[in-house]
Amino acid sequence: MYLLEPSLEFRSPVAIERSDGAAPTWLREANPGNWEPVEWHDLLDGQLGPWATAVVGQQVLAICHTPIPMTEFAAEAGVWTDPRFRRQGPPWRRPLRGQAY
Repeated sequence: MYLLEPSLEFRSPVAIERSDGAAPTWLREANPGNWEPVEWHDLLDGQLGPWATAVVGQQVLAICHTPIPMTEFAAEAGVWTDPRFRRQGPPWRRPLRGQAY
């Protein structure tokens, strides 16, 4: 867990899409391949619980979703990261490496 001060800023090509906002239409076709098509649409429709995804352009880099109801005492979250972006440390501790997204 990291504590980030509200004043911390860094520039990144990564955008965050969330289930409590309007998902862009292109996201329906951006299944990274680890979800069955029906599951992916159910996720985006909010039927599988809240979610957030990190995207660059129209490519999904990471997904976090909570498959069970969150309460004031408990929450469960599953996280998936595109294998090309794993084990690189948090983005505020490293420069972007000019990788093609």
